[in-house]
Amino acid sequence: MTHPRAWRGIGDPAHLFLALWRYLNAMERERLSSAVDVPPTLSTALAAALAIGDAAKCIEAFCDALEGHWDESTHWRARRERASVALTAMRAIDEVMLAVHPRTIVPTIRLKPLPVWLDDVRERRTIYGTFASDAQLSLIARGPFARSPKLPFEESTFVLGDQFAALKVIDLSAFIEDGRQLQMSIKVVDQSADRGVPHRSDRAASEVVSFVPLAEVGGDLVASVTTDGATTFIDVLKGAAFDAAKRFLNAVHDCADSDIFVAPELTVDAADITRIAAGLSAMSGSRPRLLVSGSGLVPGNPAKGGQPFNQATMLNGNGATLWQHQKVSAYAMLEETSKGLKIDGAEGMVRLMERISWSSSITVADLDGLGRCIVLICQDMMMGVVHRLLDEFRPDWLIVPILDTGTSLQRWPARRARELAPTSEARFVVVSSLTMKEWQVDKYPGEEMGVAIGPTYTNRSDPDEPPALQIEVAPESSSRRHGSVRWRAVHGWQKYR
Repeated sequence: MTHPRAWRGIGDPAHLFLALWRYLNAMERERLSSAVDVPPTLSTALAAALAIGDAAKCIEAFCDALEGHWDESTHWRARRERASVALTAMRAIDEVMLAVHPRTIVPTIRLKPLPVWLDDVRERRTIYGTFASDAQLSLIARGPFARSPKLPFEESTFVLGDQFAALKVIDLSAFIEDGRQLQMSIKVVDQSADRGVPHRSDRAASEVVSFVPLAEVGGDLVASVTTDGATTFIDVLKGAAFDAAKRFLNAVHDCADSDIFVAPELTVDAADITRIAAGLSAMSGSRPRLLVSGSGLVPGNPAKGGQPFNQATMLNGNGATLWQHQKVSAYAMLEETSKGLKIDGAEGMVRLMERISWSSSITVADLDGLGRCIVLICQDMMMGVVHRLLDEFRPDWLIVPILDTGTSLQRWPARRARELAPTSEARFVVVSSLTMKEWQVDKYPGEEMGVAIGPTYTNRSDPDEPPALQIEVAPESSSRRHGSVRWRAVHGWQKYR
């Protein structure tokens, strides 16, 4: 569809934005980037059309305005003018859609009352995660949420997607890892206290994140090595005396004023999650807004071999489950690592494979009160597709529970985060337990168990976001076995570039 006449049957301005995107995205970039002036009366007419509540009447008036400025000539100048008219139309829709965008620090257009069509589009996103969808493309809220997006010429060239503040066009079927198509879903989490994540204006972009290792002594976790055919597997399970839920809730009590609370991989089971959720619900007073309760093994599909999933559960401060993530990429512990650990049955094994089912699903969680968030588990962070996830979704947070001998700024998670950090505005949060440190043949000093790493580059419209900062986290003391950091704080952070 390349003419306003063909767009008159489109359901609402969000779907019209997708049609306009297809029209412009097919153009030669030299034409699209060489804008010409359009009459001011066009913007006025488009704004008036978008203020109409009825979607059908809104589209009719919008297309009337476009047709009045649509030169159908085949001359190159007319083609440039049509491109500029279409781009003006998309910007008009984008500007109005800011009223239903979760970004908190960018002034938004507030139409009072909102047009009915815009209310409907907002509700559609709440239910389905997208403002609009067609056979291939989806229209989503542009990230990041807690900070400003890239400006139109931030890249020193013309990028179509950077022309809009509120909207992003994406193909959710285009995420591939090692030949596997990943099933991407967007989960919108509102700002309610009971089932959502509330907003805190005093913490916008300067959130406090708390890290807790949970498992620390040698018996908190137990490694079991088994052989099946030509594959040697390793299972890491909870020790009999390890009460992860109790430790988790005690740390939450100490970190009640935190915004995000994170625990490591393979430290909790389903019973722990139930107890943690109940404990949070029973608490009074402040609690963290988002809790990444670590991960644990849950039953797999018996028809596909029955191997368990490695699953992380995300909760709000009231104990409600927000979403879950099952590990997509299983870990293989090579002999160079296992020979440095006291693991019965691992001697001489070239590779110990994590015995789990491989998931193919990733959830992008739009926490409207806190920011867009992606949770991955350990080896997931090393997938090649992560670059594209960050570039396309522009999350505020990438949170990664891991199982390792602790972690620091010199270890692989921090190195990987610094590799990924130029890709987007994401803040990286990684947490490990410390039990494997107790398994080491030769122990290293220190108790570092978490790292926080900020983006390498910050957008021009975010002058208060310092670039290329990092910090490592250890337990506060022998009795307070957790640590916290605050973004944009002065002390503790260091430059990495």
